Amino acid sequence: MRAIGVISRMDLSDDIESLARHITEEAVAVLGCERAIVWRFNVDETRLVCIDLYEASSGTHSAGMILSESEYRHECEALKEATDVAVDDALPDTRMAEYVEDYLKPLRITPMLDAVIRVGGRNLGILRFEHVDKPHSWAQDEIAFAQQLADKIGIGILNQRRQTEEDKRRASEAELAEAQELAHLGSWTFDACSDVSTLSTESYRILGVDPKAFDGSYEAYLSRVHPDDRATFEEEFANSTANHGDYMCEHRLVMDDGSIKWVHNIGRNAYDAEGRHVRTIGTMQDITERKKAEDQISQMAHFDHLTGLANRRAFVNALRREISRVGRGGKNFAVLYLDLDHFKDVNDTLGHPIGDLLLQSVAERLQAAIRITDTVARFGGDEFALIDTDISEPADAAVLADKVLNTIGAPFLIGGDEIRTGASIGIAVYGAESTDAEMLLSHADLALYRAKAEGRGTYRVFTEAMDSEVRARVTLSAELRKAIVSGQLFLMYQPQVDADTGRIVGLEALVRWRHPERGLISPGEFIPIAERSGMIVALGNWVMCEACRQTRKWLDAGLAPKLIAINLSGLQFKTPLELEANLAAVLEETGLPSKLIELELTESVLMEASGEHNDVLLRLRKEGFRLAIDDFGTGYSSLDYLRRFPVDRIKIAQNFIFGMMESSDSRIIVKAAVGLARELKLDIVVEGVENAEQLKLLRSWGCRTIQGYYYSKPLLANEITAILRKGGIIRARSHRKVSSTSPDRHT
Repeated sequence: MRAIGVISRMDLSDDIESLARHITEEAVAVLGCERAIVWRFNVDETRLVCIDLYEASSGTHSAGMILSESEYRHECEALKEATDVAVDDALPDTRMAEYVEDYLKPLRITPMLDAVIRVGGRNLGILRFEHVDKPHSWAQDEIAFAQQLADKIGIGILNQRRQTEEDKRRASEAELAEAQELAHLGSWTFDACSDVSTLSTESYRILGVDPKAFDGSYEAYLSRVHPDDRATFEEEFANSTANHGDYMCEHRLVMDDGSIKWVHNIGRNAYDAEGRHVRTIGTMQDITERKKAEDQISQMAHFDHLTGLANRRAFVNALRREISRVGRGGKNFAVLYLDLDHFKDVNDTLGHPIGDLLLQSVAERLQAAIRITDTVARFGGDEFALIDTDISEPADAAVLADKVLNTIGAPFLIGGDEIRTGASIGIAVYGAESTDAEMLLSHADLALYRAKAEGRGTYRVFTEAMDSEVRARVTLSAELRKAIVSGQLFLMYQPQVDADTGRIVGLEALVRWRHPERGLISPGEFIPIAERSGMIVALGNWVMCEACRQTRKWLDAGLAPKLIAINLSGLQFKTPLELEANLAAVLEETGLPSKLIELELTESVLMEASGEHNDVLLRLRKEGFRLAIDDFGTGYSSLDYLRRFPVDRIKIAQNFIFGMMESSDSRIIVKAAVGLARELKLDIVVEGVENAEQLKLLRSWGCRTIQGYYYSKPLLANEITAILRKGGIIRARSHRKVSSTSPDRHT
């Protein structure tokens, strides 16, 4: 976009020296190179003359240097052959042979890019870019950008020539005809006394008329002007003659086949002794391609290429206009920010082409759901936004939200498939809480997050409480980052007990946070923040290191249990090499055998890891680490992964244990899971056991390894040490904990 801005800011009416200085200075900033030079051929193409040399380090311009063909034959021949040169190392390039000793080496230049300044098939010079002491590979977009700039210089040179020719009053008809042909520029003379125009061959071509059939009158030309442009054309011409000024106008012409051309007319008026207009001499240039390029750039800058909807930039501009309208006394408005529920599943299962078709269909339905005064935009991915104008109260925006939810919730028929999706919507109403465009979008985004967190397929309206909640979450996130490195975190361990012997057969490491001001902070509060912020990776590594160091101490004391269980987050598998490196480092530091470490993954994390990084799971198992499925029964609906990824054991989710005695469904699920594990020869751990009644039923089904408050709550390392010295937990603890449903565990 910056490159487009550089090009669009250029004033091609400047003299060529000023244009060259502008281009070299701006281009160096965009391409990040040291030097930019504009070389131009002299008349007989035997010498290249430096129009401008700009050096970034000193910020200076210079000109006047000369390269003669006799000294730099290869370069001049390449240029005459219309060859752009882009070399990452100019020293061995044969075309640069004459430059090496007295130019390239002294100035320490290796990467070099030459863009030919070419107009109408004729080479006028080169625009060169050079890096100094900096290796660089020229990208295609850089080469294209350089050629665009070279084209601009070519146009600037042509404009300079045209101005010279105008000043000489067309001293040479042959030179003018050539220039017209090169630039698609026609000339004309209008005799006001006889109402007859004389046109050049190029002007007839631009008009699309046969010279023999065109009478050259003012009305004949006006009949070719687009009806919507005629008033402007006549007004501009009349004003120029009345004010004794020059005439200039851009307008459209309608061809006989109905096609449209854009032309740029410039004319100079002549007057008799009494001041009456007698003649206008001018030029007509076909600027159709330029207009198409401008329209395309505008389209790219303001509209989404996939759906044709407004993009974020255009949407923000519309928001600012609405804010101004309300400031002038207009009715209020609201922003609706929405994204599709589970859109990723569509892409993953049906493919991105179907996903794109779904987005286009959603765009069509959204457009049909709003009024002509409203605005709908696509921000990217599956994110859309709407402006609901002329509302009296927030409930009006809720009406549109309900309409959108219903229209998006209806099935889509795409490529022969019936696709069902939904949406979640966040609403922000313009007012004291949301005073500008970006704040409105931010507040709508917060409300969208709340709608998704509360079940999806619904909408929520932004409130100040949401903002306070986010601010608190941001503060806690920053404090957690500090806590990881400042000793505020510590580990507790919950025993996994052999119900037959009371011996501890495993420990699960659980992280806790003792805040210096707030005291103990619940894992249910800081673990989700760590997940959203990405700090879960650093937190997980800290837990891994601390748990292994403590296990090393127990091992040295002859007290180590059979395994230490450590929870892993899905984010840790996003960087699998880092995860493996961290595990290897902690084993090297502590000297623990990998068989002592059990890595716990939830079903969803296992499926994601196996789908994207299956080789990591296989390598971890090969290294000797044990794998366990945590919260079995609450995640992925297919059990096929148990066959494809032979884990060591499963941990039945405590949610099923809590209601087991009251719910026959829970008992059926737990019993089925136990039977499945037995058939697959998997070990099993039952979490959340809190009373003897639960334990008795589980033991009758063959469950031996138990974890829960019935045996022990999570304990500090020194408390675990005492139990290990006693040989286990022989008797059940008398108390019952409220429940261990709070997300104590992590990672």
